[in-house]
Amino acid sequence: MNQKFIDIPNLNKSILKAASSLVMRLSIISACALAGATLCSCDKSIAWSESLTLPKEGWDSSAPADFNIDPAAYARPQGHSRFAEATNRAIGDTLPRLNGVFTATLSLRYTDECPLREVRLQIERASLRDEIHTDTIAMPLYDDRGHNLGRGRFGIYETSARLPRPLRVNEGTILSVTPIGIPSPTPGLASITLTLNR
Repeated sequence: MNQKFIDIPNLNKSILKAASSLVMRLSIISACALAGATLCSCDKSIAWSESLTLPKEGWDSSAPADFNIDPAAYARPQGHSRFAEATNRAIGDTLPRLNGVFTATLSLRYTDECPLREVRLQIERASLRDEIHTDTIAMPLYDDRGHNLGRGRFGIYETSARLPRPLRVNEGTILSVTPIGIPSPTPGLASITLTLNR
């Protein structure tokens, strides 16, 4: 009768070796997942971003989307009184100021209800220090065959376009975005986002 004996010391070594290998692999996977989540969680180049909801009944030129990039400029009382100085210091502490030249991107979120193939936008930049600058961009939504050009699914899509020139932000900068060539309120345009990158 042949009986096989289990070599207990070697078996324990094999189990320990397999267990430590498994722990090492799980540690590496966890570290990679954590590093990936950290890198993907924020884009350090984004200096400012804001989304505005568009009218549910439809968007047209009577309702421009205004991005107030420097609200602190309009919140400050004028004058040289103690109240004005104290208020200016308090506002300066709570509202960070953004200055410089940025790459600006507009993102338009739309649904299947939107009947337009493209949306043309007039972009007007104004500030307390500079003249008003105006640009026009086109944001294509569908191709000639009616295929959606935006990213998304389940009937909600997003398309983006970079502004043709860098956006200078200084005191009191406001960016106003108005659809042009739309005769009546157009449904299906859900929101618009302005993102400034360094």
